[in-house]
Amino acid sequence: MSIHAPSVFLREHWRKLLPGWSDPVQSVLLYLQPSPVQLSNRTSETEVVKDSLRADFLQLAEQWSGLILRAGFLAEPFDPKHGTPLYSTPGEWPLDDVAVAHALLHYPITEEGGCKILHHPNWRTGIFPCTLLSSAPPNVLKDL
Repeated sequence: MSIHAPSVFLREHWRKLLPGWSDPVQSVLLYLQPSPVQLSNRTSETEVVKDSLRADFLQLAEQWSGLILRAGFLAEPFDPKHGTPLYSTPGEWPLDDVAVAHALLHYPITEEGGCKILHHPNWRTGIFPCTLLSSAPPNVLKDL
């Protein structure tokens, strides 16, 4: 897990992702999960693994969102499968977790079978990125 200021793209286009928010996105919680299989190979096994990693994130994101909301800030995890916010009204655009991770961490990406694949320095393509956006400044989010 790492916490970042939003990329230029997120600073400029947060309303396209979260039209109901009155406050801008001030931080990004990026959650990278190692996968036991390389996700560049699209098989029934990789789909089962991705569903499991997605479920793990959604459970943690609910807890994290509660902490952030109780502290008086907005929090929105995005479903890594669909790119849509879990709690807010979806905007015009879905969130691309791979693009967010690439912009913030500069890990390379490739496209395989119409899907963007992130390449981690150690985990190679065995990486599953997930994103939570917040109106809390990065230092506040780190403290929480």
